[in-house]
Amino acid sequence: MKKHNLFKILAIMILVFVVLSWIIPTGYLSGTEIQKAEELTRIGIWNVFNMFTVSASSFITYPFYLITVGVFYLVLNKTGVYQRMVTNFAKKLKKYPKLFLAITISLFAIISSVTNLGLMLFLLVPFFISVILKLGYDKFVALASTIGAIFVGIIGSTYGYYVSKIINSVLNLDFTSNIIAKVALLVVSTALLILYEFSYIKRDKKPKSKDVVKEEVKDELLIETDKNSNKKSWPMILVMVLVLVITFLSAIAWNSAYGFEVFTKFHESVMNLSIGKDFNILQYILGAPVNIGYYAQYGIKELGGWDYTDLSIMLIFASLIIGLMYKVKFSDILDSFKDSGKKFAKASLLIIVAYTLFVLNYYIPVFTTVIGWVGNSFNIVTSSLIAILSSVINIDMMYVAQGTLATVSAIFDDVALNPTLAVLYQAMYGLTSFFAPTSILLITGLCYLNISYKEWMKHIWKFLLELLVVILIVLIILMVI
Repeated sequence: MKKHNLFKILAIMILVFVVLSWIIPTGYLSGTEIQKAEELTRIGIWNVFNMFTVSASSFITYPFYLITVGVFYLVLNKTGVYQRMVTNFAKKLKKYPKLFLAITISLFAIISSVTNLGLMLFLLVPFFISVILKLGYDKFVALASTIGAIFVGIIGSTYGYYVSKIINSVLNLDFTSNIIAKVALLVVSTALLILYEFSYIKRDKKPKSKDVVKEEVKDELLIETDKNSNKKSWPMILVMVLVLVITFLSAIAWNSAYGFEVFTKFHESVMNLSIGKDFNILQYILGAPVNIGYYAQYGIKELGGWDYTDLSIMLIFASLIIGLMYKVKFSDILDSFKDSGKKFAKASLLIIVAYTLFVLNYYIPVFTTVIGWVGNSFNIVTSSLIAILSSVINIDMMYVAQGTLATVSAIFDDVALNPTLAVLYQAMYGLTSFFAPTSILLITGLCYLNISYKEWMKHIWKFLLELLVVILIVLIILMVI
Protein backbone atom coordinates (compact mmCIF):
# COMPACT_ATOMS: atom_id res chain seq x y z
CA MET A 1 0.00 0.00 0.00
CA LYS A 2 3.06 2.29 0.13
CA LYS A 3 2.50 3.34 -3.45
CA HIS A 4 -0.90 4.77 -2.49
CA ASN A 5 0.20 6.69 0.63
CA LEU A 6 -0.19 10.09 -1.06
CA PHE A 7 -3.79 9.25 -1.96
CA LYS A 8 -4.46 8.34 1.66
CA ILE A 9 -2.82 11.52 2.97
CA LEU A 10 -4.82 13.72 0.60
CA ALA A 11 -8.03 11.86 1.47
CA ILE A 12 -7.37 12.44 5.19
CA MET A 13 -6.71 16.15 4.56
CA ILE A 14 -10.00 16.50 2.67
CA LEU A 15 -11.82 14.61 5.43
CA VAL A 16 -10.34 16.92 8.08
CA PHE A 17 -11.49 19.95 6.10
CA VAL A 18 -14.98 18.48 5.80
CA VAL A 19 -15.12 17.93 9.57
CA LEU A 20 -13.88 21.48 10.23
CA SER A 21 -16.70 22.84 8.07
CA TRP A 22 -19.13 21.34 10.60
CA ILE A 23 -17.36 23.16 13.45
CA ILE A 24 -15.91 26.39 12.08
CA PRO A 25 -17.96 29.00 10.21
CA THR A 26 -16.67 30.50 6.98
CA GLY A 27 -15.01 33.90 7.14
CA TYR A 28 -14.50 36.89 4.91
CA LEU A 29 -12.45 40.07 5.10
CA SER A 30 -14.31 43.29 5.88
CA GLY A 31 -11.98 46.28 6.04
CA THR A 32 -9.24 45.25 8.45
CA GLU A 33 -11.25 42.57 10.25
CA ILE A 34 -12.44 39.07 9.47
CA GLN A 35 -16.17 38.56 9.83
CA LYS A 36 -17.60 35.12 10.51
CA ALA A 37 -20.74 33.79 8.85
CA GLU A 38 -23.73 33.45 11.16
CA GLU A 39 -24.41 29.86 10.08
CA LEU A 40 -22.14 26.92 9.36
CA THR A 41 -21.69 25.75 5.77
CA ARG A 42 -21.42 22.01 6.28
CA ILE A 43 -19.77 20.00 3.53
CA GLY A 44 -21.39 16.68 2.65
CA ILE A 45 -20.23 13.66 0.68
CA TRP A 46 -21.96 14.82 -2.49
CA ASN A 47 -20.29 18.24 -2.18
CA VAL A 48 -16.84 16.65 -2.11
CA PHE A 49 -17.41 14.73 -5.33
CA ASN A 50 -18.95 17.80 -6.96
CA MET A 51 -15.84 19.78 -6.02
CA PHE A 52 -13.68 16.99 -7.47
CA THR A 53 -15.38 17.47 -10.85
CA VAL A 54 -14.88 21.24 -10.56
CA SER A 55 -11.20 20.60 -9.86
CA ALA A 56 -10.91 18.26 -12.84
CA SER A 57 -12.53 20.71 -15.25
CA SER A 58 -10.54 23.68 -13.95
CA PHE A 59 -7.05 22.17 -13.68
CA ILE A 60 -6.99 19.43 -16.35
CA THR A 61 -4.39 21.48 -18.26
CA TYR A 62 -1.68 20.42 -15.77
CA PRO A 63 -2.08 16.66 -16.38
CA PHE A 64 -2.39 17.31 -20.12
CA TYR A 65 0.90 19.22 -20.06
CA LEU A 66 2.66 16.39 -18.20
CA ILE A 67 1.37 13.85 -20.71
CA THR A 68 2.67 15.89 -23.66
CA VAL A 69 6.07 16.24 -21.96
CA GLY A 70 6.06 12.45 -21.69
CA VAL A 71 5.10 12.10 -25.36
CA PHE A 72 7.94 14.44 -26.34
CA TYR A 73 10.54 12.37 -24.48
CA LEU A 74 9.07 9.06 -25.66
CA VAL A 75 9.35 10.15 -29.28
CA LEU A 76 12.92 11.31 -28.60
CA ASN A 77 13.69 7.89 -27.16
CA LYS A 78 12.14 6.06 -30.11
CA THR A 79 14.65 7.67 -32.47
CA GLY A 80 17.57 5.96 -30.71
CA VAL A 81 19.58 9.18 -31.16
CA TYR A 82 18.47 10.68 -27.86
CA GLN A 83 19.64 7.64 -25.90
CA ARG A 84 23.05 7.76 -27.58
CA MET A 85 23.30 11.50 -26.93
CA VAL A 86 22.48 11.17 -23.22
CA THR A 87 24.84 8.21 -22.78
CA ASN A 88 27.74 10.00 -24.47
CA PHE A 89 27.08 13.14 -22.44
CA ALA A 90 27.10 11.12 -19.20
CA LYS A 91 30.37 9.41 -20.19
CA LYS A 92 32.06 12.78 -20.63
CA LEU A 93 30.97 13.73 -17.11
CA LYS A 94 32.23 10.55 -15.41
CA LYS A 95 35.32 12.33 -14.14
CA TYR A 96 33.32 15.27 -12.75
CA PRO A 97 30.01 13.87 -11.44
CA LYS A 98 29.80 16.09 -8.37
CA LEU A 99 30.63 19.19 -10.38
CA PHE A 100 27.76 18.36 -12.74
CA LEU A 101 25.46 17.83 -9.76
CA ALA A 102 26.40 21.21 -8.28
CA ILE A 103 25.92 22.92 -11.66
CA THR A 104 22.53 21.21 -12.12
CA ILE A 105 21.26 22.34 -8.70
CA SER A 106 22.56 25.88 -9.26
CA LEU A 107 21.07 26.05 -12.77
CA PHE A 108 17.60 24.93 -11.72
CA ALA A 109 17.66 27.20 -8.66
CA ILE A 110 18.68 30.28 -10.66
CA ILE A 111 16.21 29.65 -13.49
CA SER A 112 13.44 29.11 -10.96
CA SER A 113 14.40 32.25 -9.04
CA VAL A 114 14.39 34.46 -12.12
CA THR A 115 11.40 32.96 -13.97
CA ASN A 116 9.16 31.24 -11.36
CA LEU A 117 7.88 28.92 -14.10
CA GLY A 118 7.12 26.11 -11.64
CA LEU A 119 5.63 23.05 -13.33
CA MET A 120 6.68 24.35 -16.75
CA LEU A 121 10.29 23.66 -15.74
CA PHE A 122 9.45 19.96 -15.60
CA LEU A 123 10.21 20.00 -19.33
CA LEU A 124 13.91 20.08 -18.37
CA VAL A 125 13.70 17.52 -15.59
CA PRO A 126 13.66 14.16 -17.49
CA PHE A 127 16.88 14.96 -19.37
CA PHE A 128 18.82 15.95 -16.25
CA ILE A 129 17.43 13.02 -14.27
CA SER A 130 18.55 10.62 -17.00
CA VAL A 131 22.10 11.97 -16.85
CA ILE A 132 22.19 11.93 -13.04
CA LEU A 133 21.02 8.31 -12.94
CA LYS A 134 23.53 7.29 -15.61
CA LEU A 135 26.25 8.82 -13.45
CA GLY A 136 25.33 6.25 -10.79
CA TYR A 137 23.41 8.45 -8.36
CA ASP A 138 20.09 7.28 -6.96
CA LYS A 139 16.57 8.62 -7.46
CA PHE A 140 16.61 10.74 -4.30
CA VAL A 141 19.65 12.67 -5.50
CA ALA A 142 18.04 13.05 -8.93
CA LEU A 143 14.80 14.41 -7.46
CA ALA A 144 16.49 16.77 -5.00
CA SER A 145 18.92 18.08 -7.64
CA THR A 146 16.17 19.01 -10.10
CA ILE A 147 12.75 19.55 -8.57
CA GLY A 148 14.24 20.25 -5.14
CA ALA A 149 16.43 22.93 -6.71
CA ILE A 150 13.34 24.51 -8.30
CA PHE A 151 11.86 24.84 -4.80
CA VAL A 152 15.09 26.46 -3.61
CA GLY A 153 14.72 28.97 -6.45
CA ILE A 154 11.22 29.81 -5.19
CA ILE A 155 12.57 30.44 -1.69
CA GLY A 156 15.06 32.90 -3.16
CA SER A 157 12.73 34.23 -5.84
CA THR A 158 14.11 37.46 -7.27
CA TYR A 159 12.46 38.68 -10.47
CA GLY A 160 9.97 35.96 -11.38
CA TYR A 161 6.40 36.98 -12.15
CA TYR A 162 4.55 34.04 -10.61
CA VAL A 163 6.02 34.50 -7.11
CA SER A 164 7.89 37.77 -6.56
CA LYS A 165 5.85 39.95 -8.89
CA ILE A 166 2.49 38.68 -7.60
CA ILE A 167 3.53 39.13 -3.96
CA ASN A 168 4.91 42.61 -4.59
CA SER A 169 1.77 43.56 -6.48
CA VAL A 170 -0.48 42.47 -3.60
CA LEU A 171 1.64 44.35 -1.05
CA ASN A 172 2.26 47.41 -3.26
CA LEU A 173 6.03 46.94 -3.17
CA ASP A 174 8.72 47.79 -5.69
CA PHE A 175 9.99 44.91 -7.77
CA THR A 176 13.43 45.19 -6.12
CA SER A 177 12.10 45.25 -2.56
CA ASN A 178 14.43 43.33 -0.20
CA ILE A 179 16.33 42.01 -3.23
CA ILE A 180 19.53 41.57 -1.17
CA ALA A 181 17.71 39.33 1.33
CA LYS A 182 16.19 37.31 -1.53
CA VAL A 183 19.55 36.83 -3.24
CA ALA A 184 21.08 35.83 0.09
CA LEU A 185 18.34 33.23 0.57
CA LEU A 186 18.94 31.93 -2.95
CA VAL A 187 22.70 31.62 -2.52
CA VAL A 188 22.63 30.09 0.97
CA SER A 189 19.75 27.69 0.20
CA THR A 190 21.42 26.52 -3.01
CA ALA A 191 24.74 25.94 -1.26
CA LEU A 192 22.93 24.14 1.56
CA LEU A 193 21.19 21.77 -0.87
CA ILE A 194 24.45 21.02 -2.70
CA LEU A 195 26.29 20.26 0.55
CA TYR A 196 23.38 18.18 1.84
CA GLU A 197 23.30 15.99 -1.27
CA PHE A 198 27.09 15.66 -1.26
CA SER A 199 26.90 14.51 2.36
CA TYR A 200 24.19 11.99 1.47
CA ILE A 201 26.26 10.65 -1.43
CA LYS A 202 29.26 10.26 0.87
CA ARG A 203 27.17 8.26 3.38
CA ASP A 204 25.55 6.12 0.68
CA LYS A 205 28.69 4.39 -0.53
CA LYS A 206 27.08 1.30 -2.07
CA PRO A 207 28.15 1.30 -5.74
CA LYS A 208 25.60 0.44 -8.40
CA SER A 209 26.32 -2.04 -11.14
CA LYS A 210 25.90 -0.99 -14.76
CA ASP A 211 22.87 -3.28 -15.06
CA VAL A 212 21.13 -1.64 -12.08
CA VAL A 213 21.77 1.84 -13.47
CA LYS A 214 20.58 0.74 -16.90
CA GLU A 215 17.33 -0.68 -15.54
CA GLU A 216 16.63 2.41 -13.42
CA VAL A 217 17.16 4.71 -16.39
CA LYS A 218 15.08 2.51 -18.64
CA ASP A 219 12.20 2.40 -16.17
CA GLU A 220 12.11 6.04 -15.21
CA LEU A 221 12.81 7.71 -18.54
CA LEU A 222 9.97 6.20 -20.53
CA ILE A 223 12.43 4.15 -22.60
CA GLU A 224 10.80 1.09 -24.12
CA THR A 225 13.69 -0.22 -26.15
CA ASP A 226 17.49 -0.37 -26.24
CA LYS A 227 17.38 0.68 -29.87
CA ASN A 228 20.33 2.82 -30.91
CA SER A 229 20.92 4.85 -34.05
CA ASN A 230 23.82 6.24 -36.00
CA LYS A 231 21.77 9.12 -37.37
CA LYS A 232 22.99 12.66 -36.79
CA SER A 233 21.91 14.23 -33.54
CA TRP A 234 22.10 17.93 -34.48
CA PRO A 235 18.57 18.15 -35.96
CA MET A 236 17.16 16.75 -32.70
CA ILE A 237 19.30 19.09 -30.62
CA LEU A 238 18.09 22.03 -32.71
CA VAL A 239 14.43 21.14 -32.12
CA MET A 240 15.04 20.62 -28.39
CA VAL A 241 16.77 24.00 -28.08
CA LEU A 242 13.97 25.72 -29.99
CA VAL A 243 11.38 24.09 -27.72
CA LEU A 244 13.21 25.31 -24.62
CA VAL A 245 13.68 28.84 -25.98
CA ILE A 246 10.03 29.11 -27.01
CA THR A 247 8.95 27.75 -23.61
CA PHE A 248 10.89 30.41 -21.71
CA LEU A 249 9.94 33.24 -24.04
CA SER A 250 6.28 32.29 -24.16
CA ALA A 251 5.69 31.64 -20.47
CA ILE A 252 7.17 34.84 -19.00
CA ALA A 253 4.64 37.69 -18.92
CA TRP A 254 6.84 40.21 -20.74
CA ASN A 255 4.19 42.86 -21.38
CA SER A 256 1.93 42.69 -18.32
CA ALA A 257 4.75 42.13 -15.82
CA TYR A 258 7.65 44.11 -17.25
CA GLY A 259 6.09 46.42 -19.86
CA PHE A 260 8.20 44.78 -22.61
CA GLU A 261 6.00 45.12 -25.71
CA VAL A 262 8.24 43.63 -28.44
CA PHE A 263 6.48 40.26 -28.55
CA THR A 264 3.04 41.89 -28.40
CA LYS A 265 3.82 44.10 -31.38
CA PHE A 266 5.45 41.21 -33.27
CA HIS A 267 2.34 39.07 -32.73
CA GLU A 268 0.09 41.86 -33.98
CA SER A 269 2.20 42.42 -37.11
CA VAL A 270 2.25 38.70 -37.95
CA MET A 271 -1.47 38.28 -37.40
CA ASN A 272 -2.17 41.33 -39.57
CA LEU A 273 -0.25 40.06 -42.61
CA SER A 274 -2.77 39.88 -45.41
CA ILE A 275 -3.21 38.71 -48.99
CA GLY A 276 -5.34 41.08 -50.96
CA LYS A 277 -7.78 43.15 -48.98
CA ASP A 278 -8.27 42.16 -45.33
CA PHE A 279 -7.48 38.46 -45.91
CA ASN A 280 -5.19 37.80 -42.93
CA ILE A 281 -3.76 34.50 -44.08
CA LEU A 282 -1.61 33.65 -41.02
CA GLN A 283 -4.41 34.66 -38.67
CA TYR A 284 -6.76 32.22 -40.38
CA ILE A 285 -4.21 29.38 -40.59
CA LEU A 286 -2.76 29.65 -37.10
CA GLY A 287 -5.97 30.73 -35.40
CA ALA A 288 -6.18 34.20 -33.91
CA PRO A 289 -7.32 34.59 -30.29
CA VAL A 290 -11.09 34.93 -30.10
CA ASN A 291 -13.50 35.21 -27.18
CA ILE A 292 -15.97 32.34 -26.94
CA GLY A 293 -18.76 32.89 -24.45
CA TYR A 294 -17.63 32.80 -20.84
CA TYR A 295 -14.16 31.62 -21.71
CA ALA A 296 -11.13 33.72 -22.50
CA GLN A 297 -9.16 33.78 -25.72
CA TYR A 298 -8.66 30.68 -27.83
CA GLY A 299 -6.01 30.66 -30.53
CA ILE A 300 -2.29 31.33 -30.78
CA LYS A 301 -1.28 34.10 -28.40
CA GLU A 302 1.74 36.36 -28.15
CA LEU A 303 4.95 35.14 -26.57
CA GLY A 304 4.53 35.91 -22.90
CA GLY A 305 0.83 35.08 -22.88
CA TRP A 306 1.03 31.31 -23.31
CA ASP A 307 -0.37 28.89 -20.76
CA TYR A 308 -0.04 25.13 -20.22
CA THR A 309 -2.42 24.36 -23.08
CA ASP A 310 -0.33 26.38 -25.54
CA LEU A 311 2.88 24.69 -24.38
CA SER A 312 1.21 21.28 -24.73
CA ILE A 313 0.21 22.05 -28.31
CA MET A 314 3.78 23.13 -29.09
CA LEU A 315 5.15 19.88 -27.61
CA ILE A 316 2.77 17.83 -29.75
CA PHE A 317 3.97 19.62 -32.91
CA ALA A 318 7.61 19.24 -31.81
CA SER A 319 7.05 15.50 -31.28
CA LEU A 320 5.55 15.16 -34.76
CA ILE A 321 8.44 17.08 -36.33
CA ILE A 322 11.04 14.88 -34.60
CA GLY A 323 9.09 11.80 -35.64
CA LEU A 324 9.14 12.93 -39.28
CA MET A 325 12.85 13.82 -39.22
CA TYR A 326 13.85 10.45 -37.80
CA LYS A 327 11.18 8.38 -39.57
CA VAL A 328 9.38 7.24 -36.42
CA LYS A 329 6.17 5.45 -37.38
CA PHE A 330 3.03 7.46 -36.82
CA SER A 331 1.55 4.49 -34.96
CA ASP A 332 4.54 4.61 -32.58
CA ILE A 333 3.91 8.31 -31.98
CA LEU A 334 0.27 7.54 -31.17
CA ASP A 335 1.42 4.77 -28.83
CA SER A 336 3.52 7.40 -27.05
CA PHE A 337 0.31 9.15 -25.96
CA LYS A 338 -0.97 5.90 -24.48
CA ASP A 339 2.31 5.10 -22.73
CA SER A 340 2.74 8.64 -21.42
CA GLY A 341 -0.84 8.58 -20.17
CA LYS A 342 -0.04 5.44 -18.21
CA LYS A 343 3.18 6.93 -16.86
CA PHE A 344 1.50 10.10 -15.59
CA ALA A 345 -1.93 8.67 -14.71
CA LYS A 346 -1.21 8.51 -10.99
CA ALA A 347 0.31 12.00 -10.87
CA SER A 348 -2.63 13.38 -12.88
CA LEU A 349 -5.21 11.94 -10.50
CA LEU A 350 -3.28 13.13 -7.46
CA ILE A 351 -3.11 16.65 -8.89
CA ILE A 352 -6.88 16.75 -9.36
CA VAL A 353 -7.44 15.39 -5.83
CA ALA A 354 -5.03 17.99 -4.42
CA TYR A 355 -6.87 20.81 -6.15
CA THR A 356 -10.13 19.44 -4.76
CA LEU A 357 -8.93 20.63 -1.34
CA PHE A 358 -8.23 24.06 -2.80
CA VAL A 359 -11.66 24.24 -4.47
CA LEU A 360 -13.36 23.28 -1.19
CA ASN A 361 -11.64 26.12 0.66
CA TYR A 362 -12.22 28.52 -2.23
CA TYR A 363 -16.00 28.10 -2.05
CA ILE A 364 -16.19 27.40 1.69
CA PRO A 365 -13.40 29.57 3.20
CA VAL A 366 -13.05 28.00 6.62
CA PHE A 367 -9.33 28.81 6.61
CA THR A 368 -10.08 32.54 6.52
CA THR A 369 -11.74 32.23 9.92
CA VAL A 370 -8.68 30.40 11.25
CA ILE A 371 -6.50 33.29 10.06
CA GLY A 372 -8.64 35.67 12.08
CA TRP A 373 -8.16 33.56 15.21
CA VAL A 374 -4.35 33.21 15.13
CA GLY A 375 -3.12 36.03 12.91
CA ASN A 376 -4.42 39.29 14.38
CA SER A 377 -0.90 40.59 14.99
CA PHE A 378 2.44 39.90 13.34
CA ASN A 379 4.55 37.18 14.87
CA ILE A 380 7.20 35.22 12.98
CA VAL A 381 6.01 31.86 14.33
CA THR A 382 2.27 32.27 13.78
CA SER A 383 2.72 34.15 10.50
CA SER A 384 5.03 31.41 9.22
CA LEU A 385 2.51 28.77 10.26
CA ILE A 386 -0.30 30.57 8.43
CA ALA A 387 1.90 30.91 5.33
CA ILE A 388 2.72 27.18 5.41
CA LEU A 389 -0.91 26.12 5.87
CA SER A 390 -2.01 28.49 3.12
CA SER A 391 0.63 27.04 0.78
CA VAL A 392 -0.66 23.54 1.48
CA ILE A 393 -4.32 24.45 0.92
CA ASN A 394 -4.06 27.02 -1.88
CA ILE A 395 -1.26 25.24 -3.81
CA ASP A 396 -0.49 28.10 -6.26
CA MET A 397 1.25 31.28 -5.13
CA MET A 398 -1.34 33.35 -6.97
CA TYR A 399 -4.06 32.03 -4.64
CA VAL A 400 -1.80 32.23 -1.58
CA ALA A 401 -0.95 35.88 -2.30
CA GLN A 402 -4.35 37.12 -3.44
CA GLY A 403 -6.15 35.20 -0.70
CA THR A 404 -4.15 34.72 2.49
CA LEU A 405 -1.40 37.32 2.07
CA ALA A 406 -3.83 40.07 1.08
CA THR A 407 -5.97 39.18 4.09
CA VAL A 408 -3.18 39.19 6.71
CA SER A 409 -1.73 42.39 5.26
CA ALA A 410 -5.11 44.11 5.64
CA ILE A 411 -5.47 42.79 9.21
CA PHE A 412 -2.01 44.02 10.25
CA ASP A 413 -2.68 47.36 8.54
CA ASP A 414 1.00 48.28 8.75
CA VAL A 415 2.80 48.94 5.46
CA ALA A 416 6.17 48.79 7.26
CA LEU A 417 5.64 45.03 7.68
CA ASN A 418 5.02 44.40 3.99
CA PRO A 419 8.67 43.91 2.88
CA THR A 420 9.15 41.30 5.61
CA LEU A 421 5.85 39.63 4.76
CA ALA A 422 6.93 39.39 1.12
CA VAL A 423 10.11 37.50 1.97
CA LEU A 424 8.33 35.37 4.58
CA TYR A 425 5.59 34.19 2.21
CA GLN A 426 7.82 33.35 -0.73
CA ALA A 427 10.31 31.55 1.53
CA MET A 428 7.65 29.54 3.35
CA TYR A 429 5.92 28.74 0.07
CA GLY A 430 9.15 27.32 -1.34
CA LEU A 431 9.90 25.43 1.88
CA THR A 432 6.38 23.96 1.97
CA SER A 433 6.71 22.80 -1.64
CA PHE A 434 9.38 20.33 -0.47
CA PHE A 435 6.96 18.40 1.74
CA ALA A 436 3.33 19.40 1.08
CA PRO A 437 1.24 16.46 -0.22
CA THR A 438 -0.50 19.05 -2.43
CA SER A 439 2.75 20.31 -4.02
CA ILE A 440 2.15 19.69 -7.74
CA LEU A 441 5.80 19.50 -8.74
CA LEU A 442 6.59 17.22 -5.81
CA ILE A 443 3.69 14.93 -6.72
CA THR A 444 4.95 14.79 -10.30
CA GLY A 445 8.52 14.04 -9.27
CA LEU A 446 7.58 11.34 -6.79
CA CYS A 447 5.35 9.58 -9.30
CA TYR A 448 7.84 9.96 -12.14
CA LEU A 449 10.65 8.37 -10.12
CA ASN A 450 8.37 5.95 -8.27
CA ILE A 451 9.42 7.27 -4.85
CA SER A 452 6.99 7.00 -1.96
CA TYR A 453 6.17 10.11 0.06
CA LYS A 454 7.52 8.43 3.20
CA GLU A 455 10.85 7.61 1.53
CA TRP A 456 11.19 11.18 0.28
CA MET A 457 10.53 12.67 3.70
CA LYS A 458 13.04 10.30 5.24
CA HIS A 459 15.63 11.60 2.77
CA ILE A 460 14.89 15.33 2.98
CA TRP A 461 13.63 16.13 6.52
CA LYS A 462 17.00 17.14 7.99
CA PHE A 463 17.62 19.50 5.10
CA LEU A 464 14.21 21.10 5.66
CA LEU A 465 15.05 21.79 9.30
CA GLU A 466 18.34 23.41 8.27
CA LEU A 467 16.52 25.45 5.64
CA LEU A 468 13.89 26.57 8.15
CA VAL A 469 16.61 27.84 10.48
CA VAL A 470 18.21 29.82 7.65
CA ILE A 471 14.87 31.38 6.67
CA LEU A 472 14.03 32.34 10.26
CA ILE A 473 17.47 33.93 10.73
CA VAL A 474 16.97 36.04 7.58
CA LEU A 475 13.49 37.09 8.75
CA ILE A 476 14.77 38.09 12.19
CA ILE A 477 17.54 40.16 10.59
CA LEU A 478 14.94 41.91 8.39
CA MET A 479 12.88 42.77 11.44
CA VAL A 480 15.87 44.15 13.33
CA ILE A 481 17.39 46.36 10.62
